[in-house]
Amino acid sequence: MRRSQGRLQDKRINMSSMAKLLHGRKGRLALRGSAYTLMFLVLVASVYFTPEASSQGGGPLPPGSGFGGGWSMDTSITQSNASFFGERLTVNSGHRISFVDDVNRDGYDDMIIGAYNAYGDPVGSKRGEVYLVLGSWEWQMDTNLSDVNASYVGEADDDYAGFALSFAGDVNADGFADFLIGAYGNDDPEDTGGQSYLILGRAEGWSMDSVLTSANASFFGERSYQRSGHGVAGVGDVNGDGFDDFIVSASYDSEHGTNIGQVYLIMGRPEGWSMDTNLSESNASFFGEANSDYAGHHLSLAGVGDVNSDGFDDFLIGSVYNDEFGPNTGQSYLILGRQFGWAMDTNLSMSNASYYGEATEDYSCVTASGAGDLNADGTLDFLVGAYYNNENGEYSGQSYALFGDSGAWTLDNNLSKSNASFRGERQQSYSGWHLSAVDDVNGDGFDDFMVGAYLDLEHGSDSGQSYMLFGKSRDWNMDTGLGDSNASFYGTETSPHGGSYSGYALTGVGDMNADGFFDFSIGAYRESEHEPLSGQTYLFYGDNSSYVPMTITSVLLGNESDYRPAGNYVIVPGYDSRLYVNVTATGGNANFRDVVRVWVNSSSASKPIKLMCVETGLDTNEYHGVFSVRKGASIQRFRKVQVANMTNITVAGVYAEDVNDEIRVFYGLENTNPVFGYYMYQPNETFSNDTYISSPTGADTNYGNKEELKVGRYDSSNIYRSLLRFDISLIPPEANVTRSILSLYLYNATYSIDDRPYNLTGSWLESQVTWNNRQTGTAWGSAGGDYV
Repeated sequence: MRRSQGRLQDKRINMSSMAKLLHGRKGRLALRGSAYTLMFLVLVASVYFTPEASSQGGGPLPPGSGFGGGWSMDTSITQSNASFFGERLTVNSGHRISFVDDVNRDGYDDMIIGAYNAYGDPVGSKRGEVYLVLGSWEWQMDTNLSDVNASYVGEADDDYAGFALSFAGDVNADGFADFLIGAYGNDDPEDTGGQSYLILGRAEGWSMDSVLTSANASFFGERSYQRSGHGVAGVGDVNGDGFDDFIVSASYDSEHGTNIGQVYLIMGRPEGWSMDTNLSESNASFFGEANSDYAGHHLSLAGVGDVNSDGFDDFLIGSVYNDEFGPNTGQSYLILGRQFGWAMDTNLSMSNASYYGEATEDYSCVTASGAGDLNADGTLDFLVGAYYNNENGEYSGQSYALFGDSGAWTLDNNLSKSNASFRGERQQSYSGWHLSAVDDVNGDGFDDFMVGAYLDLEHGSDSGQSYMLFGKSRDWNMDTGLGDSNASFYGTETSPHGGSYSGYALTGVGDMNADGFFDFSIGAYRESEHEPLSGQTYLFYGDNSSYVPMTITSVLLGNESDYRPAGNYVIVPGYDSRLYVNVTATGGNANFRDVVRVWVNSSSASKPIKLMCVETGLDTNEYHGVFSVRKGASIQRFRKVQVANMTNITVAGVYAEDVNDEIRVFYGLENTNPVFGYYMYQPNETFSNDTYISSPTGADTNYGNKEELKVGRYDSSNIYRSLLRFDISLIPPEANVTRSILSLYLYNATYSIDDRPYNLTGSWLESQVTWNNRQTGTAWGSAGGDYV
């Protein structure tokens, strides 16, 4: 039985294709039939609010058509706002960089920079070092990485710590963002088995040159020569338990075939892990389809958010050398999140969807990335790179955008069927080697992304170039030339060391200077300006040149997509429920759709998120924005804010706070006591004919997990109803109930066509389901009575 969503309107629940619920102080669900085993899940949150929010906005162009007057094509990376260079020669800093959210909860986003060739003593030991740069508006150009806030050094020679880096989300749900460091060359305990390290966020206590033995946890490879930690990635909350999860790749693993590769899923939990945890203790793993697939190779794995809008985050795994559709066409696999059903040693052929390269030797999915919501349709999108694609010249490369979809997904899709693609400008530029979401850097309400072409030679041999592409609502096309990007940033060439390889690494880094605009970084790991091959990372602040002040007159919150205010309370389901912000403002440009910016803050979250509200038309003075609530860690990149029982959510302006709105999230079923009917008697029937309901595992008092019930008739008759009642009396009486989710699962059902549970297979109007509600004695009430 598939999960269905129900809606509550005016204190009533309308269910489609499943049993109806009626809103009231307590609830009952009436079923009829013979032996059933059911799983029942209800997630409800209620919200009340009093006005609070304000912003600034205004823009010279319609959303998606090129906001961002501060950048242009062929901008030198030396025009960045800040830069960070390697401590010593040949350390190759900037080989890998990553957004890590706000690890110390100071309101500024942070980033990490890898120098995988960094050495300790003696010179050349290649231990690797990773630098933590805490957000600040004070960073300057040409900052030595020795002057940043913290660093982590590999345990031993030839560890290559920092070859892989990633944010991890909040894996223990303590309110601090965490991050991952991969060291694929580590030999403890297996020769080149590799090891990955988890660093938990904290308010203070950061220091330079910490050896990775001081990490909060580590995970080592199952076997020798696995090279685990060759890739690492945070994947959000894939099982919906409120803890962020992460994946670690061992792309040279040969357990299931020579160099077939394996990727391990480790689910977040409050108690954490110890150092030297064997990856065999992971919650799940995924291996390649064939020998020499190298599944999970380096950049070919990523969390992509919830691309099918089912409330669970999803992720991608690439097999860049996969030959199923031609030599080295490569293939990428989409794995959709779910609550249950994870297992070790899962073949990637069991994925939910897959995409293969357009041509042989494309090496598709050399990189994978989430993209945010590029077309602002409410579902998250993702990116796949094929850096050897020859469509616009030898090794010009091509990058593909695939839009999220709440419908069906299929295996074995040719990337030619993507929603859009972007070809390199010239041969041997290797565009698509690296791709990254960069949030909404130009503030037009659409998420944006970048494409790296690290060997592009337009501005010097191997100087590299990175391309910025702004999101938009329409006009996405295949085979778009990167020369038509909204902006590009080129690297340098330094004699005699050659080009800087700019764009080899790039990433959105959140809002590092806390000005309300999203920022991004570009790595040039062969940059030799300060020392030969010391590398340099360039930080660009989000463009704020398009904005003019506005006067905010009102801010209203609701959870209906028509942006109506909700009154004193709103009922929303738990994970990924949407809240809608309606702002009225004056003083914008009458000739264009303007943009208002607001903060969304939660008392349960580590930091606020920034939300862009876009004008509904020309000079309408009404602005709409959407964000999601999430029971667990806040994810700024996908505009989700953490909620818990009794969380205060405040919406406030980036620059002004004179008009505002506040809501409180309340989980209506939390700490309540469901009552299951044991021989509950039926109207006009004797006790002996009642139906028996049992709950062998005990009541699930907050409906946070699926509750198993056994429902069956007391005797051989098929006509009697069984009841399940649950108490929702904690929802305040003045609540305006507008939304809920009910999930009802039917397993191993044995019934005749006349005995199935009411309304599981039909669509009923609530007014017709009067038998569903019994108030007292033998009398059945009508919709909207005392029981659900």
